[in-house]
Amino acid sequence: GGYWYPRGGIPIDVFYQTGEPPADLYIPAQDVAPYTGR
Repeated sequence: GGYWYPRGGIPIDVFYQTGEPPADLYIPAQDVAPYTGR
């Protein structure tokens, strides 16, 4: 998934197609809360 941290962070993109990801690839949890504004 791809998401953008709205407080000046960098865009974070983690995309891979089919199959298992490489064993040495770190994929953080994608449970990012939706942006609700201020």
